[in-house]
Amino acid sequence: MENFTNFKPLILIPARGGSKGVKNKNIRIVGGKPLINWTIDVAIKSELTPYIAVSSDSENILEHAHKPVFKIKRPAKISEDHTPMIEVLLHAVNFFKDKNIFFKEIILLQPTCPLRSVDDLINAFSLYFKSTCDSLISVSKVEDMHPARMYEIKDGFLSSLGKKDSKKNRQDLPDLYHRNGSIYISDIQLILKKNLIWGDKAIAFLMPRERSCNIDDEFDLKVANLLLKSLNKKN
Repeated sequence: MENFTNFKPLILIPARGGSKGVKNKNIRIVGGKPLINWTIDVAIKSELTPYIAVSSDSENILEHAHKPVFKIKRPAKISEDHTPMIEVLLHAVNFFKDKNIFFKEIILLQPTCPLRSVDDLINAFSLYFKSTCDSLISVSKVEDMHPARMYEIKDGFLSSLGKKDSKKNRQDLPDLYHRNGSIYISDIQLILKKNLIWGDKAIAFLMPRERSCNIDDEFDLKVANLLLKSLNKKN
């Protein structure tokens, strides 16, 4: 095993230039500033590590990565729609390896989740650090979109996906959770040896619905804009 030169994690913010759902999504103005800056600012304010990096194939996006953020120019071949995120992580690991900098953990923060708070990030890392897990995934509780309320349409007729619970009242449904895309923390050996972002011992970090907005389309962008403006007024 290689010797680590530090015991601080790497915070990686992946932000490719191409986006089909929302054009120039990562640098669109949301809540008064470019979308990616919400994630960069939270990473810096958390003071978890001096190693914060933005990985992108776009020079325009990298220009928004202000000091003290590392800028990683990502090749086009790992910046496609269907590029596995593990390839982006490995590229970042090699970027720092060339600088003789090694890590025990990587924190992945997607810029499409601008509502995570500094406390969310700090508390997630604390939970990860104190546990015996190999990874952490942020989640939010499933409410209206519970599988018991979901159907396929077969030959024009509804077919329930959750037949066991489809007749239950909402308050009687089992609690379920989904990945909200906001925070992932991975042991570096899980990434290097197994090519995985989360393993068999992934611990859940629960976030509230109001901080779990993940921007995929223009509607999500409008919702995030309203929520961020509301937060700014409160602060």
